[in-house]
Amino acid sequence: KADLNDLKGLDTVRIDGFEVFKEPARYYNFGQTASQIIGYNDLDNKGVSGIELSFNKEMTGKDGYLISRKDGRGKKRPDLNFIQKEPESGANVVLTIDKNIQQIAEEELANGINFFNASKGKVVVVSVKTGEVLGMCNYPTYDPNNIKREDTTGMKNAVISDIYEPGSTFKIITASAILEERLINPNSIINTESGRYKIYGMDVFDSYSASSLSFQEVVEKSSNI
Repeated sequence: KADLNDLKGLDTVRIDGFEVFKEPARYYNFGQTASQIIGYNDLDNKGVSGIELSFNKEMTGKDGYLISRKDGRGKKRPDLNFIQKEPESGANVVLTIDKNIQQIAEEELANGINFFNASKGKVVVVSVKTGEVLGMCNYPTYDPNNIKREDTTGMKNAVISDIYEPGSTFKIITASAILEERLINPNSIINTESGRYKIYGMDVFDSYSASSLSFQEVVEKSSNI
């Protein structure tokens, strides 16, 4: 297997039967940053995952063509007497992802994974005013410019592909809705059933036993009751 440095100069070699073909290839300027969102292309420049796959048709563009003739010396020259067609560029796709936020999210996720000796993790940063996703990342990840066989698990955008019950993290949504509709105020007293409650034949427990808590304390202590 030749090193790329060993191939320099081959395009100037003149040997009968030897031709050099140059083919365009996608290069990802920011490496692994947002790689699970953007995805990557195969050797034929077709999208395999992520945005590259979802918008492959729109970004591909259309090939052009021209007809050439050979002169007396065998050199090819375009013949303007025949119809030519200019290639059409593909469309651009613009994401709501903020590069700086994305890079910080990926760095902090990696730091958290290493600190807690975890195997995987996810981060999503959303604008609460617009709902736009400003950052989204998973660990492990991969570099689309240097794909290795062991990178397979890091290619999946687990944030949008995995099914995961939100659990206690969803309580803040319920609490916000209750306050917005003014059904309860932060000082309202809630009966927390001494930390145990049966509903539809299932026992629900709190990690502590309190007969009652204020609405604010319910949120602070993440009461299941």
